[in-house]
Amino acid sequence: METTISNGAPRVPWNKDKLTGQKSPLKLKEIWACHFSAYWRRAFSP
Repeated sequence: METTISNGAPRVPWNKDKLTGQKSPLKLKEIWACHFSAYWRRAFSP
């Protein structure tokens, strides 16, 4: 039981005009932000 909805307009992909592929690696600033955040969570957790 397949139903198709046709309104005459061509279907546009959800990722049209978006970058695809592998993400860039983390920058040093982002790595330290994660490290610092995790440290503070551990240091001050009840």
